[in-house]
Amino acid sequence: MPIPFDRPLAMDALTFLSRLVEHLAWPAALTAVVYMLQDEIKLLVSSLRPTRVRIMDMEAEFHGNIEGIRRDMEALRGPMSISDVPIEKDIVDLLDRDPSVALLAAWKPVEREVQRISVAKLANPAGWPVRKHLLSLVENRLIPASLAAVVEEMAEVSNRAAHQLDYNPSKARVYELIDLMADIVGSLTRIG
Repeated sequence: MPIPFDRPLAMDALTFLSRLVEHLAWPAALTAVVYMLQDEIKLLVSSLRPTRVRIMDMEAEFHGNIEGIRRDMEALRGPMSISDVPIEKDIVDLLDRDPSVALLAAWKPVEREVQRISVAKLANPAGWPVRKHLLSLVENRLIPASLAAVVEEMAEVSNRAAHQLDYNPSKARVYELIDLMADIVGSLTRIG
């Protein structure tokens, strides 16, 4: 087939640049988003349950279970029983009446302790959200990422208790979560 001579064979510079930008826009945007959210992504990845991710020829495995976090907490503070960090009687009374409210009441001391350490040790603003305080504490190596991950998980549980109408865990599960939150408060108190 003959080449028509009325069309140029080569692309002009402006067309070349516009096509280059068109094809590089989404990778650049993705790179910028990942860079801006790198701390949040690190915290999220550290809190994942054992998960295997496979993308094309690359494979990664993430670990982050509660038992491992409990072991990390014990290494940090030594063995602790429930009698060492008592669950407030008011929270136990709430557990019998409304487990969701008991979870929220147990979450508040965790939130206060994270904020207290962040403000006292790093002079961070008290008004920061818990997640921002946690990231700062992990970045400054004041708490291990595994402890921050379990605090994040407890924050998620308390959010579900507050906002998800169909969230209805058993009393035994709620007591276990409240016990874990008391352990977290004990660990954070020893750090700060």
